[in-house]
Amino acid sequence: MTKTFILSILRNLWKNRVTSAINVLALTLGLSSILFLFVQNRYENSFDIHQPKADRIYRVNTTMEYPNRTINSGNTQSMLIKVMRNDYPELEGLIQVHGRQNALLAVNPGASNEKVFEEQNNLILADSSFLKHFDYDFIVGNKRTALDTRNAIVLSEKMVEKYYPDFIGKEAALLGKEISLYDSLRVFITGVIETPPSNSSIPFQLLASSEIYYQVNDWDRDNWGNISSGLTFVVLKEGQTPESFEKRFPEMVKKHRSEEAASSTSYSLINLIDIHNEPKWGFAGNYTNDSSLTIGFTAIGLFIMLSACINFINIQTVQVMTRSKEVGIRKVLGGTRLQLIFQFLVETVLLTTISFVFAIWITELALNGWNDLLSIVGMNMQIDASVLLFGVGLILLVSLVAGLYPALKLSSFDPSESLRSGFSALTRSKSGFNLRQVLVVTQFTITQLMIIGTIVVSVQMDYFINKDLGFDKEEMITINTYNQDRQKTDRLIRAIEAMPEVISYSFSSGPPMDAGRYSTSFKEVGHEDKGDMKTRNKFVDHRYLSTYNIELIAGRDFRESEYNDTIDAFIVNEAFVKQLEVNSPEEAIGKQILCYGVRAVIVGVTKDFHADKLDQEISPMILFPWHHNVSGADLKIATANLGPALDKLEGIWAEVFPTRTLQFQTVDDFITESYLVEDIMAKSIRIFSLVAICIGCLGLYGLVSFMSVKRKKEIGIRKVLGASFGQILFSFSNRFFILTFVAFLISAPLAYFSMDLWLANYVYRIPLSWEIFAFGLLITLLLTMLTVGYISFRAARTNPAETLQVE
Repeated sequence: MTKTFILSILRNLWKNRVTSAINVLALTLGLSSILFLFVQNRYENSFDIHQPKADRIYRVNTTMEYPNRTINSGNTQSMLIKVMRNDYPELEGLIQVHGRQNALLAVNPGASNEKVFEEQNNLILADSSFLKHFDYDFIVGNKRTALDTRNAIVLSEKMVEKYYPDFIGKEAALLGKEISLYDSLRVFITGVIETPPSNSSIPFQLLASSEIYYQVNDWDRDNWGNISSGLTFVVLKEGQTPESFEKRFPEMVKKHRSEEAASSTSYSLINLIDIHNEPKWGFAGNYTNDSSLTIGFTAIGLFIMLSACINFINIQTVQVMTRSKEVGIRKVLGGTRLQLIFQFLVETVLLTTISFVFAIWITELALNGWNDLLSIVGMNMQIDASVLLFGVGLILLVSLVAGLYPALKLSSFDPSESLRSGFSALTRSKSGFNLRQVLVVTQFTITQLMIIGTIVVSVQMDYFINKDLGFDKEEMITINTYNQDRQKTDRLIRAIEAMPEVISYSFSSGPPMDAGRYSTSFKEVGHEDKGDMKTRNKFVDHRYLSTYNIELIAGRDFRESEYNDTIDAFIVNEAFVKQLEVNSPEEAIGKQILCYGVRAVIVGVTKDFHADKLDQEISPMILFPWHHNVSGADLKIATANLGPALDKLEGIWAEVFPTRTLQFQTVDDFITESYLVEDIMAKSIRIFSLVAICIGCLGLYGLVSFMSVKRKKEIGIRKVLGASFGQILFSFSNRFFILTFVAFLISAPLAYFSMDLWLANYVYRIPLSWEIFAFGLLITLLLTMLTVGYISFRAARTNPAETLQVE
């Protein structure tokens, strides 16, 4: 009995192999979308849960209120932790971390086998309490004392493989080995740990003592003014609540800060597990996940899966004619409706299981591509046993949703009607056809939502990249010059000036829109009552404005003699001028401002240029002609000469900085990378849209195929009476065009609401014009026409003699 049952199922699937293949394809696309999003969401919600004390570790966040801006940051001042140690002795622990940092390391320094490595964002520096509260698996070394010495460094297993491949499995021999850090510091290996997981808010491969940070940045040891790299964590004892400490923060600030600073600065706590999913405080350690994007992509995945189930229902009903007689015969032979329902559901489970196997393979490929795409943040999403367990539940759920209605419908036919006419039961009931109309409208709505969303995101991305940013970014490259050795810098300048491929050059702390922006506060001399105001600032030379073609609208540029650390002359932008008690940029010239403890005169005003992404308004900006913070060169290269210019630069670089690798990046590429999240979102939506379109077309194919079979005789009669292909096409398509317009009326307001909500994140955005929605409708109509046209063409070519014969 069981063998016969299984053979019957397999025979039916093979007999209807075309529709079975279509079902498998649609379900595979839907299941792979759900599986991918399940793995991604699970990964995003797994950050730091591996830390045993995660529920009691909190990061201190800083809020700074200025008259012209509010700054929220996950960083804190270095001085804060000293104050908290005195004021909160009841805490179980206080931890300070600096990072993530770039690092130049030399292993076996001074020896013939010395090797130099440059690490990007792989180093963090922490105090000795870090390893007492954050748990990492040590291969060798004592985790409680590994950071107790001022020149200690701990390597991950991954770094051992990179630096000391001969010591894999013999890590104990590495303890005490010397490494040169930053060209001048001697550090010693005190431990080796297993490679830390990527799902951490404090990712690293190298862990060094925070005393190393202060050896390089002694000015920051007791500083209240800098919050650029320090992280402060508190560890609560059992039973202590974060609210009790947050209430005491204002009192602490008043006690240790000036009245003015106390009025503008406040602190709050966020639990370690919550850091990753709260982007409000910025990327203080690792990237943060925007929960609204997670919700949006989850909704997209569910919509795609729903569309795949709708597709299955539509295509299964196409088989009514061929399977209604089978149902009649089985019932005449004693088969019950429950047995038939069970058979049809088992067929659905089998198809879904086959689809799931393909979906696992596709999801694995997608995850590998996604991990590679996000290698910049060290993402590592993998399929494991929990995914397979989730898949079992998903198979059962999808099989029930997709297969129950067809099973109930097919098993409900009366034997006499089923054996007399395959369509009799269906043609008398309009409810089935109305249901399919609802399903098609639902599919069209989902498809049009995806299409319109793809258009909006793509147009906004194009706007990001091509908008006039107020400076010249074409053919611009930046290189990191690392240090302030004037002799080496002068040698590099002379070499650059001798290169005909270089049109112009400048030395600065970074291009106008870059990751190396500094922030500080300023006061207007004579109007100190206004208090501190927030400003961006950059350190540039006298060639900066001309190299980047930044327009000077008042005053003058820096003079060559002013590029030093003593001349107190500033250039500001229009947004800065708006904060002053003046009526025009010209009136700002000669005004004095107090910044970094220096009173200086404004000598020039530039037109506003974008220093931040387009999700923020243009900030006030001060340009300083101080060379002590200059760390890079900006070169404008002739387009056709980029390759030869880089070859020459590498040769020059090897002579000037023999221990460094030339690190360069085009400004255009940097701006593109700054929109990494948006770019990934755009690519993801395009892929999901393509999936939704494919599934939608398959569903439409199923319904039109049903109609072509049902109206086979009608088409034959029309052809005999002289109907043209166009008339037959119209008879098929007019109903679907109406359904498309109905779906558009539903999808348009939904798309407008959701896209307007997303665009609200950006100060500079595209308008949601009617052309975008019209284009989305046009694409859907074309897809409908192509799908219906293909089926209609096949139906119109059928010989009337075959369609009009008696069954």
